[in-house]
Amino acid sequence: MSDGTTRRRIQAQASGSDPYVMGFVLDAPVQAGRSARFDGTDDSAPLSRALFSILGIRHVEVSDATIWVRKEDGADWAVLKPAIAAAIRQVLDEAKAPLGEASADPSDPDAALLHAVEELLERQVNPSVAAHGGHIAADRVADGIVYLRMSGGCQGCAASSATLREGVERMLRAALPQVSEIVDVTDHAAGSAPFYARENGPSPMLNRPVPPSVIGWDDGEILVDPEYLAP
Repeated sequence: MSDGTTRRRIQAQASGSDPYVMGFVLDAPVQAGRSARFDGTDDSAPLSRALFSILGIRHVEVSDATIWVRKEDGADWAVLKPAIAAAIRQVLDEAKAPLGEASADPSDPDAALLHAVEELLERQVNPSVAAHGGHIAADRVADGIVYLRMSGGCQGCAASSATLREGVERMLRAALPQVSEIVDVTDHAAGSAPFYARENGPSPMLNRPVPPSVIGWDDGEILVDPEYLAP
C-alpha cells in the first residue's frame, strides 16, 4: 500500500575516464542557488554528514542537481551505489538545507557579494559548464576580490583561461559591478584527481580553419572565442 510519497529518482552516472568517480543525478537541484565541495565531514551540512558516514568515500562535490562522489582505492561501487543513493534520499526528505544554511551577513559586503556570485554561477554558468564535466565555484570573497575555483573537466583544461576571462568574468562584472578583481585559485598543474582526467595520447586534430576574428592575444596567451569553440 502506498504512503502517498514519491520515491526520488537518482541516476548513477559513471565518469567516462575515471573509475573512481561517479555522479548521482537528481531530478531537481540539491539546494537551489548553492554548490559545495567536501573533503570530509562538515557538521553544518547534513548531506556531508550522511555521505561521509559511508566507508570508502573520499571527496564529494555538489553542483545543481548532480552529486559527484570520489571513492577510496579498494572501495566497491556495487556496495557504495545503493548506500549513497539511500543516504541522499534520506537527507533530501528530512533536511530543509542539505548543504547547510546560508550564513551571509547582510551588513558584510563581501558576504553579500559571495552569495550573489554563488547564485549567478549556479543559475547561469554551471548548467553549461556541467555539459563538459566541469564546475566553477566561488572559493571566497575578500575586499571585493572574487576567488574562483574550477574542478572537474575545467581543472587543467586548455580552454579554462578563455572560459574564465572571456565568459565568466564578463558575466560577473556586468551583473555585479562591485567586483574589483577575479582570481583563479585552481591548481591546474596538479590534475592528480580531476573528475574528468585527460587521457594520454595525442590531442585531436582541428580539421577546420579558425577565423582570425575569433582569435585574440592577452598577456602572452592565445585566446579563442568560447562561443566559437562551444559547438
